[in-house]
Amino acid sequence: MPFTQPSTVRMFSNTSHIIVYAKALAQNDSELRSLYPLLNALLAPSGLVAIREHESNGDMPLLDHACRALEVLMAIEEGNIEAFPGSPNAPRILLKLYKKLSSDWHLAIRQALLFMDVSKGGDLKTRKGWIADGVDLSIHNFASADLVERETNLDAKACTLIRWHGMLGQFARGEVPWSTFASIPHEDKVFLNAFFILNICDTAAVRDGLLDDELWSLFEESISLLYEGSNLTYDSGTRSTRFGKLRRSRGDAHSAAQHFESVLSSIPLKVRSVFEQKFDLANFWYCESALAGLSIDTQLKVIGFAMMSMNTLKPFHISFHKISLSLDARTAEGRYRSRMLEAAFSKFDLEGILVDGIETRMLVGVDVEIGAQKAIEVNLESRKEADALITLLTIYETKSSAKFHAVLKILCDLYGLRKDTFDRVSNEQDYLDHMNSARSDKARMLDYTQEGTVVEVGPGGGVILDLLESRFPESEIIGVDISSEVVTALAKIKEEKGSTWSILSGDAYELPRLFPKGFDTVIFCSLLHEIYSYVEDEKGRKFQLASVERLLRSAYRGLRKGGRIIIRDGVAPPEGIRVIRFLDPEGPDFLKLFMEQFEGLDIVIEWIDEKTARLSTQHAMEFLYCYTWGPSSFPYEVREQYGVLEYEEYVERILDWLSEEDKSLRTKVRRVEIPGGKQSYLQPGYKTGLASKVILLDENLSSVELPDSNCLMVFEKTRK
Repeated sequence: MPFTQPSTVRMFSNTSHIIVYAKALAQNDSELRSLYPLLNALLAPSGLVAIREHESNGDMPLLDHACRALEVLMAIEEGNIEAFPGSPNAPRILLKLYKKLSSDWHLAIRQALLFMDVSKGGDLKTRKGWIADGVDLSIHNFASADLVERETNLDAKACTLIRWHGMLGQFARGEVPWSTFASIPHEDKVFLNAFFILNICDTAAVRDGLLDDELWSLFEESISLLYEGSNLTYDSGTRSTRFGKLRRSRGDAHSAAQHFESVLSSIPLKVRSVFEQKFDLANFWYCESALAGLSIDTQLKVIGFAMMSMNTLKPFHISFHKISLSLDARTAEGRYRSRMLEAAFSKFDLEGILVDGIETRMLVGVDVEIGAQKAIEVNLESRKEADALITLLTIYETKSSAKFHAVLKILCDLYGLRKDTFDRVSNEQDYLDHMNSARSDKARMLDYTQEGTVVEVGPGGGVILDLLESRFPESEIIGVDISSEVVTALAKIKEEKGSTWSILSGDAYELPRLFPKGFDTVIFCSLLHEIYSYVEDEKGRKFQLASVERLLRSAYRGLRKGGRIIIRDGVAPPEGIRVIRFLDPEGPDFLKLFMEQFEGLDIVIEWIDEKTARLSTQHAMEFLYCYTWGPSSFPYEVREQYGVLEYEEYVERILDWLSEEDKSLRTKVRRVEIPGGKQSYLQPGYKTGLASKVILLDENLSSVELPDSNCLMVFEKTRK
């Protein structure tokens, strides 16, 4: 359609016209801009708006978003099914509602879609002018409506729609409580129809696929309840559900709701009451996009800290816009900052935060500033040392020398940070691909699995969960992990693949509490050596079998009669001598650094020449497993002892531990035999990975095979 200068009436006469005129803004048409000067704000550069909310290939995301929203409206008017691939019934329902509205409401919807985000835009001079004129920009919906009322002659209906646009999406994300809908003209059924259509257009325009069946149902359900006059007073029973919604995009809403209830129930009533009162009043902005990448526990703590900064008995607003940009998971820097924030908040519990706040000199923390009488902004507070460390992490994590990674570990230790909490940001996918490459080997565990409730502790990349789901479609398959990174990654995988297994955030030592009804099989795949290496005993010592014992006894208590514990892990080799001859020129330096920094054993090396070293069989095995993973994994592999005990000794120890549990549980543990030759074995990946790096010899300098790397152990709980 050729562009012709519109009059005020013509510009909004139909949706196709307004799209043409809106796009003409980008053509520097002075007459159009003078008609509605406020629209110039939509041309603001992307740096001034919430990029994550307004994705765009160009540099005018606000204008692009408005045009896409108007295109969705035009699809509704035309009954275009292709515009709603996730909700094929949407066009019919929306068109029916749209036809019920009068022409002045059609006009109001068009106007609202074009002007709804103007307060996010404008250059710095314009924004300062708005503030000087008394416009509060803290909450963009209200600010946009105020600007439109002040600077245009748009219909009052459009201003009302602008003021409350986006609320259905915020409610679906848990960012506003149900009681917030009491503020809109909820008794006006005509308004609700227009409100519903506006929110659908706004949401569908964010990105393709966002308005799926689930979200459509949530929107439709909310509008139906409003239409029926549902009670809008706050129901305290929905608090945990609301917090769970804040994790919707991560797929762990149920776990979040459970954690919310558990933590709140442990807080003294007086402190808890203040938290609940403010949580019932708080309206969050950008909370899901900013904080859902954090662990459930850290997200709750950040929200708690932010809310305590407001001393009010009336509804108030908290914006996480600024912190969402700092923690942007699409950048390595954002992911490192998230992990630093996790480490910082791990030092505090929620009760302490609510009563005393947090110290202000952490490497990375959060700060709040009052944006208005009823609004605050949450910012990331980062010290220079944190920024410098993040810069080094971003660079050094991609280096091929183990020395760079060793330096990072020293720096992290200096600031009381665990280096392994920052690892795999740059090579997370490579790590998961490597873990999943052992699929056929891991599948052996399924031959010993008892159907029913099957739990895998530490599910890594999810390959075993997939295998279990395929083999046992009638069983309940659950992965349990304490790492927020793993839980988040697996929740995304589950959503993308449509898997039926579930992922639960939890501590493996609390399995009986996590599963009060018990389970039929629990699987520990490559986990026990990490428990042995990292978990401290009551005296603060690591590399203690007592840590493994406590875990297995906990798992045994949660096991139902006839249930099984399945263990796949490292195994120590028999005593002996091995000689390593390096083919890789960097190998000798890698071994020397390994000897200095390996934490599990005191490594002893006898150098035969510059490229040849003599070690005990176990020391050689530990080094070669670390060497296989490469330099980027060096800092955390030197912290793990893979082969804890020789196979038969390990089995006997576990039988002794579980037999102690039998005395109180009136059960008996038995060892499930593994067919001959398959109880311990060499995983092929190690041989392939080391073939071009080393030649392995015995003490007589004759060529020998690598020692067994893995073992399989199965134990069953039976009746006496």
